[in-house]
Amino acid sequence: IPEFMYYIRFAEFISMNMEKGFRFCAPQTMDSESVSMDAKGLYNLKLAVNMQSTEGMVYNDLGFDKDHTIYILTGANRGGKTTITQAVGQLFVLAQGGLFVPAESFRYVPCDCIYTHFPADEDKTMNLGRLGEECIRFKEMFSKATGRSLLLLNETFSTTSFEEGYYIARDSVKALLTKAVRTIYNTHMHKLG
Repeated sequence: IPEFMYYIRFAEFISMNMEKGFRFCAPQTMDSESVSMDAKGLYNLKLAVNMQSTEGMVYNDLGFDKDHTIYILTGANRGGKTTITQAVGQLFVLAQGGLFVPAESFRYVPCDCIYTHFPADEDKTMNLGRLGEECIRFKEMFSKATGRSLLLLNETFSTTSFEEGYYIARDSVKALLTKAVRTIYNTHMHKLG
């Protein structure tokens, strides 16, 4: 019964949002060597929940393939970096949960794990400091991640000086490239791009 309720409630939620004009699609899995995600017209469902209509919603297209495994998103505060990072995570979570997704179309190779690295609560960093905590969390995620994983990084390594953070981030991106981990990395370190 709880599993049926999960799908029934989500179907009601989707129906309510489709009445507002938001698009949802059935995700399609792929078994591809060259492309591991192709999303058209994706958007952040968290934003849609608080909107009365589609007016003002920004839709995006994004794909991961053998030449594009890492996206480094830079830009001003409130420019949408975190919003698109969350939206990509939502696509995978919903698709792999057997649900329709907030996009015009979504084809993907399922991931073995979704890793997220968003800033930690300062109370949890007392022993190591924020940078130490970030480095340990990143190391744990990196060691477990594979080419079938999804890694979502939000302002990772920005708790120290710009130059120190940049060098750590640059080396981390190089390491991620060797594993071809699908990664969205949003940062204010424009130089990293």
